[in-house]
Amino acid sequence: MSKKLILSALTAAAVMTCAGCSDMSSDISGKTYVYENGGFAGMGEFAIKLNADGTFAYYEGWASSYVGYGKWSVENGELVLSDDGDYGFVNRFNVDGGDLVFSENGSSNFLYVKVADGERFSSDVKTDSDDTIFL
Repeated sequence: MSKKLILSALTAAAVMTCAGCSDMSSDISGKTYVYENGGFAGMGEFAIKLNADGTFAYYEGWASSYVGYGKWSVENGELVLSDDGDYGFVNRFNVDGGDLVFSENGSSNFLYVKVADGERFSSDVKTDSDDTIFL
């Protein structure tokens, strides 16, 4: 009898964890996030776009020729970007008040712009109607 109770408790905990992940996914998907310290070489914005289909793209600024792309997921309450490009970067973020907060722990970092632990990417950025802040 106690084995059934423990199994039920574990199942309930797993369901609650997954429910939290899907809520987080819906809160962050379909948005563009802009780095608080600007783009590579001070030219343009460093922006990450999280698509609702689980893919992402980022551009480190006008001076960068590299466009990162791949798949994003939520693992243990962290946003994980897995780059499918030439470098295979993996970067992790916490979500705080609608911002992405970079986590150095377990992250590769980016090609040109080196983001420090705790630095933010904000989604509260005004863009032109044609979304010129991002590709």
